[in-house]
Amino acid sequence: MSGRPEHNPVHQPLRQVHPSVAGWLLGSCARIVVSGAQTGGRFALVQTSERRGQEPPRHVHEHEDELLYVLEGQLEVVVGEARQAVAAGAAVLLPRGIEHSFVLRSNEAALLLLLLPAGLEDYFHAASQWAIEAELPTGEEISPQVERLITLAARYGVTITGPP
Repeated sequence: MSGRPEHNPVHQPLRQVHPSVAGWLLGSCARIVVSGAQTGGRFALVQTSERRGQEPPRHVHEHEDELLYVLEGQLEVVVGEARQAVAAGAAVLLPRGIEHSFVLRSNEAALLLLLLPAGLEDYFHAASQWAIEAELPTGEEISPQVERLITLAARYGVTITGPP
């Protein structure tokens, strides 16, 4: 025995949970591409569109590691005390238990977030306002309720620690 968990493949094909449903969250647009329900809780995949000045606050995940893959745009990612510039085609690991965030260096960015294990995608679903279209909100469509989002994040094992 190698001490590794037994491989137990998921036997059903993966498909989008809600092909036309996206949500606005603090000025970004998030779409759950693959949910934990589809992967037996192993992982989830979320696609986001981001706008400069609307980045998520610094935070710490208690349960999930997050792999951030940049599809379009340029970011400065902060993990703990380290800062790293990343551009389209780059991936950055945001480990659980370590404070992290990012700041856009381009006006907009498109990201894929791989969540391991799954679970945090449920926060995106619960915290988002349903988007009229799967695109960035203009500003009038979003009404951030910061205290509600902080409380909701805590239910999913996320501690908000400060601005981006």
